[in-house]
Amino acid sequence: MNILHYVAGLQEQTGQLHTLLTGLTTKHLECKPEGKWSILEILEHILITERVVCSLLAKPSEEQSEKAELHGAEKLERLMVSLRERAVKAPETLAPKGLIKNCVEFELNFVELRNTLEVNLLTGKIMVDNRIHKHPLIGAMTISDWLAFLRYHTQRHIEQINDIVSKTGT
Repeated sequence: MNILHYVAGLQEQTGQLHTLLTGLTTKHLECKPEGKWSILEILEHILITERVVCSLLAKPSEEQSEKAELHGAEKLERLMVSLRERAVKAPETLAPKGLIKNCVEFELNFVELRNTLEVNLLTGKIMVDNRIHKHPLIGAMTISDWLAFLRYHTQRHIEQINDIVSKTGT
């Protein structure tokens, strides 16, 4: 995995999310499709998931893979973004708790978390090696897989927010 390319992708996605959030109204933020999360709840879920994954990336593991990737970015993108109509219930630990009250609060936390991830990747504090950590649904994933998961998880929810916005109108 090319770390500089990955970090540039994170930065681009962070900017994309910022642009999206800048255009949201209170009506958008409060819209809660039946049986689904509101945009604020989605944002909180993104933040919780990023924190959990970043913590996981720094942990040692007794399991190692012979390959750098077990799933690969293309497969994870297809599963998480292209096939996103397949609803997946998040584990309770990743469910929103109502702690994020507005977009500014989300962005401050999200940008700080993303900046920390970038620094940790660029300085080698987070090693992109063949350690394996298990995902509850996907199974064994290497660090490269987890990094791809992180981007595509956020992208999945950016698309979900776009859907809510288009159905809510202005």
